[in-house]
Amino acid sequence: MEAHFHNLTHVFEKVEYHIRNGTFVVADQTTETMVTQAIILIAAFLSFTSNLVIIFSTIKNSNTLNSNLDTLILHISIFGNFIIILQCALVFDDAKYLVKNISETLYCFLDDLWGVLMQGIIFFMILIKIYWFSRIYAPDKNAWLQKYFQSVIKAVYILLGLLILLHLEACVNWRLYQLPISLLILFTGIYAAFIVGLDVIHVFKRKSYKKYITYDISFIVPNLFLLAWMPLLLNILFAFYYFRFINVSKIVGMLYPVYVCFVLFLYDEHYNLAFKNFFRCRRKLDHVIVNTQENV
Repeated sequence: MEAHFHNLTHVFEKVEYHIRNGTFVVADQTTETMVTQAIILIAAFLSFTSNLVIIFSTIKNSNTLNSNLDTLILHISIFGNFIIILQCALVFDDAKYLVKNISETLYCFLDDLWGVLMQGIIFFMILIKIYWFSRIYAPDKNAWLQKYFQSVIKAVYILLGLLILLHLEACVNWRLYQLPISLLILFTGIYAAFIVGLDVIHVFKRKSYKKYITYDISFIVPNLFLLAWMPLLLNILFAFYYFRFINVSKIVGMLYPVYVCFVLFLYDEHYNLAFKNFFRCRRKLDHVIVNTQENV
């Protein structure tokens, strides 16, 4: 039993080490590391910009982009940009060295905070998926979710606050140092099982509800998130530690906001017009569209 526990601890330590350092620190691969950092920064810039477009378009055109679904996408984009800032701030060894000199606890907390924010995105994605599924198969549950939407959002933030306290405890006392990566593995695994499970149920039930089925952004966005982060998720769950695979999978996942921008532009008429007016720098939409999106 003790040996099994030791092996499990070793696995968690390896996962944590490679997530923290595998992308940026590789012996005798200085040139490759610099190129990788440059590519990651370019991907981060594109994703950060895409999130900003979504954020400002949603706020600027709140007269039409005002459903609960749009609110969830707004929260996801804001969280995404905080993750990008944290990740990019710790890409360079000088930045990591500076923060570590200030406080090892601060460095640990900032290095783990992105995991909490990622878990927040996962919670919001689950809500979007529930919105799509309940709208078709459980209208009464959809009405309940719509009625108590603000309370559900507050509950998510309370849960994230508790997670932040747990992460802080792990960084201060080092008694729970494996907790951050363990929770991230747990929530990503639950998310993958949840999305796949609802899609499988949908495959068997869709014939009876064919006239009610729509494949809009509430269906595409959560599935696209899973597909984008699946390579890195597999790397975490099954502990494949190949440097190039880690970097490629991270870049594919990091570019997720770019994919979402294209999806929103192509599959949602409200976002389509909002993006057009954002780049035209107009304050209002070209014409008023009656918002037919159902609230959560």
